[in-house]
Amino acid sequence: PNTSEENVSLREPSSMFKMAVVLLIGCVIGSFAGGPSSAPRAMGMAGRSDARASWMQERQLVDSKIDEISMHIDSMAETKDPEIFMGKVEGLLQQSSLVMDKGSSFLDGIKSWWKNLQDKVDEIKEGAEEAKEEIDEIIDSFKLSELEYFNTSEAFEYVETDCEESADFYHISSSGWDAQINQAYCAVATSTAILNSLRSSMDGELPISVFPIDPVYSPYQYATQMEIVENNECVHKHVISHVGGGPGVDGILTTPMGLGLDQAAKLVSCHLTGATSSTHYWDVETHHCDGKESAEIMKENMIKALRDPDARVMVNYHRATAGQIGGGHFSPIGAYNFVKDAFLLLDVAKYKYPPVWIPAVDLWKSLNTIDYCGTWNYPEAQALLTEEQRRPSDSIIYAQAMEVVGCTPRYRGYLIIKKVMLTE
Repeated sequence: PNTSEENVSLREPSSMFKMAVVLLIGCVIGSFAGGPSSAPRAMGMAGRSDARASWMQERQLVDSKIDEISMHIDSMAETKDPEIFMGKVEGLLQQSSLVMDKGSSFLDGIKSWWKNLQDKVDEIKEGAEEAKEEIDEIIDSFKLSELEYFNTSEAFEYVETDCEESADFYHISSSGWDAQINQAYCAVATSTAILNSLRSSMDGELPISVFPIDPVYSPYQYATQMEIVENNECVHKHVISHVGGGPGVDGILTTPMGLGLDQAAKLVSCHLTGATSSTHYWDVETHHCDGKESAEIMKENMIKALRDPDARVMVNYHRATAGQIGGGHFSPIGAYNFVKDAFLLLDVAKYKYPPVWIPAVDLWKSLNTIDYCGTWNYPEAQALLTEEQRRPSDSIIYAQAMEVVGCTPRYRGYLIIKKVMLTE
């Protein structure tokens, strides 16, 4: 009796059935439709523009397929014939399958991108580790070895053991190695110590009238710091015009204060010119360590001079770079220990530091530093200074005074003073 009603129910799918079909397919589609769209947000700033463009293109394709499916679902709601309805369901499933394939391909792409990203991160980590190792090596290269001062028995023993080049230590320390008389006279004190130590090498060839003898010790040939700068025309003409009288009067105690490496070389030369004979002459080699001379070459030059009984080495180094307190300074070298690979520096500032073993590489670093007034228009430029500039009370006046005298930066370095035999 209800045949017609039963036929109608078969021809027209119930709303519950349609909802079940739509929900089933919608859940499958939604899992992919939502996934790709959220991927770029999940990645955050890690995504690049090209990857994002690819995501958007894939998303648009998925969205278009979802729109087609939505149209199918809307048309299915109007379908009353069961066969047509099932056909549309089949078409809907086909469309859904395409979306699922696209979604799966898209997810595979994201996985591939993520793996590539992880590989890149690993490469960056590896590169960062290598860079850190290089930086650590650079930092280590600036680390200083421990200085060994003459306040331990071991430091004294280094002169006797593994130290063939130690004669200069005895020559200098026993022949007139005095403390500098003020804190600007380090170059003068070093030059005086070296001149006194070379008396035995001159064999009386330098007459009393030439060798800088302090009247206190006359007639014995013994130089003092004031004597080598005070009563010598060559020094006044080529090194410093006036000494004595204290700060602002004494040229070495007047801006720019002290002596540079080139001035020190001329100071020593002024006192050795009279020692030239028919068989030999005295030479002063100036080595500015401007990076062109390696640590090995410096070491070879110094060791060669230390082995020569008629040669001496004086260095113009930077204390802080060598591991001490202070700035530019002069002192003679007394020995080299090949096991320690260190030079013995005989500090003329005896009130501050005792003799010290400085590793060769650290000594080289301290010589490869810049003296910001390494040379200037000496000695005549000091005559252009005002009274205030001669003894500047602040950094501004000092800077003005440095400009007046024509200060020019130069690298520090070392001098080798030696007797050169003339060939026949």
